[in-house]
Amino acid sequence: MGGLRQSNWSALVGKDLGWVDCANAVGGSGWTVGAEGNTFGARVDWAVAQRPALIIFFNGINDLNGGPGGIGESADAALKDLQAKAPDVPVVVIGPVLVRDLQAPGVRGMRDEVEDAAVANGATFIDPVAEGWFAGDKRALLGEDEFHPTDEGHRYLAGLMEASVASAGIALSPQPAEGAFTCNPTPAA
Repeated sequence: MGGLRQSNWSALVGKDLGWVDCANAVGGSGWTVGAEGNTFGARVDWAVAQRPALIIFFNGINDLNGGPGGIGESADAALKDLQAKAPDVPVVVIGPVLVRDLQAPGVRGMRDEVEDAAVANGATFIDPVAEGWFAGDKRALLGEDEFHPTDEGHRYLAGLMEASVASAGIALSPQPAEGAFTCNPTPAA
């Protein structure tokens, strides 16, 4: 629908803030689901190997497809693993975004589980449901599928991300120290 390559919210945030964007977004994945086991937790080692200044988990609603239960436990395990391997790296966990009212009960339950795991592991939690990121007239920023953001929706998301990270008090130097960061956006097999 939108957000391809440099139009993606993460690339836009990187450009706006002078950060190196090293996203590892995998469609259909989450805390409990992912093609070939490519869950968020399965990508922790890859993320740590990049020597990042910040790690952001942006929760979709794919975990709703994995059946009930296990989301909080999987988020907790992944965040504990990350904390053990990179204790000094700030972590931001963005909860699911509600774009379809029929999914509200499942999305809110998932949000609560993920928030509990984030808080328990010292991560900053951002709640798009409570903040109404795609509520009301903001749904016009979704594509024809009424689910995925358009390019304009990705610009909107970039602004929300920048504001959320700033309001959480996370300030990063725009220029990482020499050798302090690598970016291999394709995970090693």
